[in-house]
Amino acid sequence: VILVRAGLSLDVAAVYRLRWPAARLAFGPSTAEALTVALLAKPALNLPWTYCAVLGYLFAAISPAVVIPSLLRLQDKGYGVKAGVPALVMTAASVDVVYAIAGFGVCAGFLVTAAGGGASSAAWRAPTQIVGGALLGNRAPCPR
Repeated sequence: VILVRAGLSLDVAAVYRLRWPAARLAFGPSTAEALTVALLAKPALNLPWTYCAVLGYLFAAISPAVVIPSLLRLQDKGYGVKAGVPALVMTAASVDVVYAIAGFGVCAGFLVTAAGGGASSAAWRAPTQIVGGALLGNRAPCPR
């Protein structure tokens, strides 16, 4: 519901103008958060590294739910709208969630496959699923 509200209030022209800063704002902090949580979970919880990575991406997927409601209230009051700040942050948050869910899925896939003994097949399957999902998602809503 939070990301639907954010998506419906986006300014498309501002999103297009700020696409590269939005990409940097989406991938950098999410990766840093997942890595930090994984590095702190290892000594604190004494879990295997794969579990720590899953936990890191789980936390990274939750973060935009904290930022977006406050940002929507500020946007309604007109703060930063001319500069495109709400569009930048909401676009980055949407991409951030997709990236975190993909990272979670890849790490969880390593958990399942490593338990069965086929880590090399999990390493091959991860990029295939990401590229296949991106291609299918790009074509599914726009049939020709």
